[in-house]
Amino acid sequence: MVPLMSCRDSSPAEVLHPSQDDISQGAHRTGQGKSGVWCLASWNVRTLLDVDGPIETARQQNDDERVDVVDERKIDQVVAELRKYKVDVAGLQETKWFGRGVYIVSDSVVIAAGRPVPGAGVVKRRGEGVAIVLSRAAVEAWKCGGSKWKKWSSRLVSAELMVDSSKGEVLHVVSCYAPTFGASREKDSFYSLLQDVLSSVPSKENFCVAGGFQCSCGLKE
Repeated sequence: MVPLMSCRDSSPAEVLHPSQDDISQGAHRTGQGKSGVWCLASWNVRTLLDVDGPIETARQQNDDERVDVVDERKIDQVVAELRKYKVDVAGLQETKWFGRGVYIVSDSVVIAAGRPVPGAGVVKRRGEGVAIVLSRAAVEAWKCGGSKWKKWSSRLVSAELMVDSSKGEVLHVVSCYAPTFGASREKDSFYSLLQDVLSSVPSKENFCVAGGFQCSCGLKE
Protein backbone atom coordinates (compact mmCIF):
# COMPACT_ATOMS: atom_id res chain seq x y z
CA MET A 1 0.00 0.00 0.00
CA VAL A 2 1.10 3.55 -0.65
CA PRO A 3 2.10 5.45 2.53
CA LEU A 4 -0.38 7.95 3.89
CA MET A 5 0.87 11.52 3.59
CA SER A 6 1.36 13.53 6.77
CA CYS A 7 -1.46 15.60 8.23
CA ARG A 8 -1.53 19.20 9.34
CA ASP A 9 -3.97 21.53 11.06
CA SER A 10 -5.87 24.25 9.20
CA SER A 11 -8.99 26.28 9.71
CA PRO A 12 -12.28 25.39 7.96
CA ALA A 13 -11.87 28.49 5.79
CA GLU A 14 -8.44 27.31 4.63
CA VAL A 15 -9.85 23.92 3.72
CA LEU A 16 -12.74 25.35 1.74
CA HIS A 17 -10.49 27.94 0.06
CA PRO A 18 -6.95 26.50 -0.01
CA SER A 19 -3.94 28.43 -1.25
CA GLN A 20 -1.62 27.09 -3.96
CA ASP A 21 0.74 25.75 -1.29
CA ASP A 22 -2.09 23.73 0.24
CA ILE A 23 -3.06 21.79 -2.88
CA SER A 24 -0.32 19.17 -2.59
CA GLN A 25 -1.08 18.31 1.04
CA GLY A 26 -2.40 14.81 1.69
CA ALA A 27 -4.75 15.70 4.53
CA HIS A 28 -6.45 18.68 6.18
CA ARG A 29 -8.09 19.27 9.52
CA THR A 30 -11.49 20.86 9.74
CA GLY A 31 -15.00 20.22 11.11
CA GLN A 32 -16.19 19.49 14.62
CA GLY A 33 -14.18 16.54 15.93
CA LYS A 34 -13.47 15.79 19.55
CA SER A 35 -10.61 18.33 19.64
CA GLY A 36 -12.61 20.93 17.69
CA VAL A 37 -11.15 19.97 14.31
CA TRP A 38 -11.38 16.95 12.02
CA CYS A 39 -8.63 15.50 9.88
CA LEU A 40 -9.70 14.73 6.31
CA ALA A 41 -7.48 12.57 4.08
CA SER A 42 -7.30 10.65 0.81
CA TRP A 43 -5.40 7.38 0.36
CA ASN A 44 -4.87 5.19 -2.70
CA VAL A 45 -4.41 1.82 -0.99
CA ARG A 46 -3.83 -0.03 -4.31
CA THR A 47 -5.75 -3.03 -2.96
CA LEU A 48 -7.52 -4.26 0.17
CA LEU A 49 -7.55 -7.88 -0.97
CA ASP A 50 -5.76 -10.41 1.21
CA VAL A 51 -6.36 -13.56 -0.81
CA ASP A 52 -8.02 -14.32 -4.11
CA GLY A 53 -10.72 -16.26 -2.32
CA PRO A 54 -14.31 -15.39 -1.39
CA ILE A 55 -15.84 -12.34 -3.01
CA GLU A 56 -17.30 -11.18 0.27
CA THR A 57 -15.12 -8.88 2.37
CA ALA A 58 -17.11 -9.71 5.50
CA ARG A 59 -18.01 -13.07 7.00
CA GLN A 60 -20.07 -12.21 10.07
CA GLN A 61 -23.40 -10.45 10.19
CA ASN A 62 -24.42 -8.01 12.93
CA ASP A 63 -28.22 -7.92 12.71
CA ASP A 64 -28.60 -5.20 15.32
CA GLU A 65 -26.59 -2.64 13.36
CA ARG A 66 -27.45 -4.17 9.97
CA VAL A 67 -23.82 -3.90 8.93
CA ASP A 68 -21.08 -6.47 8.49
CA VAL A 69 -18.12 -7.15 10.77
CA VAL A 70 -14.92 -7.54 8.77
CA ASP A 71 -12.39 -10.23 9.70
CA GLU A 72 -8.73 -9.41 10.35
CA ARG A 73 -7.62 -8.16 6.94
CA LYS A 74 -5.75 -5.32 5.28
CA ILE A 75 -8.61 -2.98 6.09
CA ASP A 76 -7.71 -3.41 9.77
CA GLN A 77 -4.20 -2.18 8.99
CA VAL A 78 -5.61 0.80 7.11
CA VAL A 79 -7.93 1.75 9.97
CA ALA A 80 -5.08 1.40 12.48
CA GLU A 81 -2.87 3.65 10.35
CA LEU A 82 -5.61 6.26 10.03
CA ARG A 83 -6.08 6.18 13.79
CA LYS A 84 -2.32 6.64 14.23
CA TYR A 85 -2.45 9.83 12.15
CA LYS A 86 -5.68 10.88 13.88
CA VAL A 87 -7.61 10.94 10.61
CA ASP A 88 -11.37 11.27 11.14
CA VAL A 89 -12.61 10.95 7.55
CA ALA A 90 -10.64 9.27 4.77
CA GLY A 91 -11.42 8.53 1.15
CA LEU A 92 -9.89 5.27 -0.09
CA GLN A 93 -9.24 4.39 -3.73
CA GLU A 94 -8.51 1.09 -5.52
CA THR A 95 -9.96 -1.12 -2.81
CA LYS A 96 -10.70 -3.83 -5.44
CA TRP A 97 -13.75 -4.90 -3.42
CA PHE A 98 -16.92 -6.14 -5.10
CA GLY A 99 -20.42 -4.94 -4.27
CA ARG A 100 -21.44 -2.24 -1.82
CA GLY A 101 -21.89 -2.14 1.93
CA VAL A 102 -21.23 -0.64 5.33
CA TYR A 103 -18.71 -2.45 7.53
CA ILE A 104 -17.63 -2.12 11.15
CA VAL A 105 -13.86 -2.27 11.60
CA SER A 106 -12.82 -1.77 15.21
CA ASP A 107 -14.52 1.47 16.30
CA SER A 108 -14.65 2.82 12.73
CA VAL A 109 -17.14 2.43 9.91
CA VAL A 110 -16.15 1.71 6.30
CA ILE A 111 -18.60 2.65 3.53
CA ALA A 112 -17.58 0.78 0.38
CA ALA A 113 -18.59 0.74 -3.27
CA GLY A 114 -17.16 -1.48 -6.00
CA ARG A 115 -17.97 -3.41 -9.12
CA PRO A 116 -21.12 -5.56 -9.08
CA VAL A 117 -20.68 -9.01 -7.54
CA PRO A 118 -20.14 -11.48 -10.41
CA GLY A 119 -22.70 -14.21 -10.86
CA ALA A 120 -22.00 -17.92 -10.78
CA GLY A 121 -19.65 -19.01 -13.55
CA VAL A 122 -18.65 -15.44 -14.40
CA VAL A 123 -14.94 -14.61 -14.44
CA LYS A 124 -14.09 -12.34 -11.50
CA ARG A 125 -12.38 -9.23 -12.83
CA ARG A 126 -11.52 -6.92 -10.00
CA GLY A 127 -10.76 -3.25 -10.41
CA GLU A 128 -11.13 0.25 -8.95
CA GLY A 129 -13.40 0.36 -5.89
CA VAL A 130 -13.72 3.26 -3.45
CA ALA A 131 -14.57 3.68 0.22
CA ILE A 132 -15.03 6.21 2.99
CA VAL A 133 -13.61 5.46 6.44
CA LEU A 134 -15.21 7.23 9.41
CA SER A 135 -13.63 7.48 12.86
CA ARG A 136 -15.72 7.16 16.02
CA ALA A 137 -16.44 10.92 16.08
CA ALA A 138 -17.29 10.94 12.37
CA VAL A 139 -19.57 7.91 12.81
CA GLU A 140 -21.60 9.85 15.37
CA ALA A 141 -21.93 12.75 12.93
CA TRP A 142 -22.92 10.32 10.17
CA LYS A 143 -25.60 8.72 12.35
CA CYS A 144 -26.80 12.15 13.48
CA GLY A 145 -27.34 13.00 9.83
CA GLY A 146 -29.43 9.89 9.25
CA SER A 147 -26.65 7.47 8.20
CA LYS A 148 -27.04 8.64 4.61
CA TRP A 149 -24.69 7.40 1.91
CA LYS A 150 -24.87 6.49 -1.77
CA LYS A 151 -22.95 4.39 -4.23
CA TRP A 152 -22.94 6.34 -7.47
CA SER A 153 -20.67 3.87 -9.24
CA SER A 154 -17.66 1.66 -8.56
CA ARG A 155 -15.61 4.89 -8.75
CA LEU A 156 -17.81 7.21 -6.71
CA VAL A 157 -19.33 6.99 -3.23
CA SER A 158 -20.64 9.74 -0.95
CA ALA A 159 -21.78 10.17 2.65
CA GLU A 160 -23.44 12.96 4.66
CA LEU A 161 -22.14 14.07 8.06
CA MET A 162 -23.99 16.38 10.44
CA VAL A 163 -20.95 18.35 11.62
CA ASP A 164 -22.98 20.80 13.74
CA SER A 165 -26.46 19.68 14.76
CA SER A 166 -27.21 22.98 16.53
CA LYS A 167 -26.76 24.89 13.27
CA GLY A 168 -27.81 22.10 10.95
CA GLU A 169 -24.45 22.16 9.15
CA VAL A 170 -23.90 19.19 6.86
CA LEU A 171 -20.67 18.07 5.22
CA HIS A 172 -20.91 15.87 2.11
CA VAL A 173 -17.85 13.64 1.71
CA VAL A 174 -17.10 12.15 -1.71
CA SER A 175 -14.49 9.48 -2.41
CA CYS A 176 -13.64 9.00 -6.08
CA TYR A 177 -11.16 7.32 -8.39
CA ALA A 178 -10.86 8.57 -11.97
CA PRO A 179 -10.15 6.17 -14.87
CA THR A 180 -6.45 5.75 -15.57
CA PHE A 181 -6.68 4.26 -19.04
CA GLY A 182 -9.42 3.62 -21.55
CA ALA A 183 -11.44 5.56 -24.05
CA SER A 184 -12.23 9.21 -23.49
CA ARG A 185 -15.90 8.23 -23.27
CA GLU A 186 -15.22 6.43 -19.98
CA LYS A 187 -13.42 9.48 -18.59
CA ASP A 188 -16.16 11.82 -19.78
CA SER A 189 -18.75 9.59 -18.14
CA PHE A 190 -16.84 9.68 -14.84
CA TYR A 191 -16.53 13.46 -14.73
CA SER A 192 -20.14 13.89 -15.80
CA LEU A 193 -21.24 11.67 -12.92
CA LEU A 194 -18.92 13.52 -10.52
CA GLN A 195 -20.60 16.76 -11.58
CA ASP A 196 -23.99 15.18 -10.85
CA VAL A 197 -22.74 14.22 -7.37
CA LEU A 198 -21.59 17.76 -6.61
CA SER A 199 -24.73 19.28 -8.13
CA SER A 200 -26.83 17.18 -5.75
CA VAL A 201 -25.31 19.01 -2.76
CA PRO A 202 -27.58 21.86 -1.56
CA SER A 203 -26.04 25.28 -2.17
CA LYS A 204 -25.89 26.09 1.55
CA GLU A 205 -24.06 22.89 2.46
CA ASN A 206 -20.35 22.09 2.14
CA PHE A 207 -18.66 19.19 0.39
CA CYS A 208 -15.22 17.62 0.32
CA VAL A 209 -13.87 15.52 -2.56
CA ALA A 210 -11.15 13.03 -1.61
CA GLY A 211 -9.82 11.00 -4.49
CA GLY A 212 -7.34 10.18 -7.19
CA PHE A 213 -7.76 11.99 -10.50
CA GLN A 214 -4.77 10.46 -12.31
CA CYS A 215 -3.72 13.88 -13.60
CA SER A 216 -0.49 14.66 -15.43
CA CYS A 217 1.12 17.94 -16.40
CA GLY A 218 3.22 18.91 -19.40
CA LEU A 219 3.45 17.69 -22.98
CA LYS A 220 4.17 14.14 -24.08
CA GLU A 221 7.61 13.71 -25.61
